[in-house]
Amino acid sequence: MPQRRPRASWRRSIRRDRPFDTAFADFFHQRVRPALADTGATPVASLQSEHAPNTFPALPVRTGENVFVWFARFADQAHLDDHLRRLDRSRQWQTDVLPGLSATLASPPQRLRLAPTARSSLR
Repeated sequence: MPQRRPRASWRRSIRRDRPFDTAFADFFHQRVRPALADTGATPVASLQSEHAPNTFPALPVRTGENVFVWFARFADQAHLDDHLRRLDRSRQWQTDVLPGLSATLASPPQRLRLAPTARSSLR
């Protein structure tokens, strides 16, 4: 059985000094997500901090963090690189989306390249 090559995955997380609210989620889904999709990176998931008591103390949970994360998947590194070039050249991203996004952040976004594990269904 031939081994399938892992797909490149990308995660970007952003932080701010207050919880992410419905207005931010709407902004992400109405403006950020379409701009990402137009440049070749449709997010496959987006997650945000849940501010609730940790009811499972065996799993340490960092409290007091306000984080919003999205994940996108690419066929390989070349497709990711192409997306990033297109994003940099996107007028919509540079003039509309990025300024609105940057105005809400407590620190610069963090971008990580991830690879699925051997048993991941993302392969």
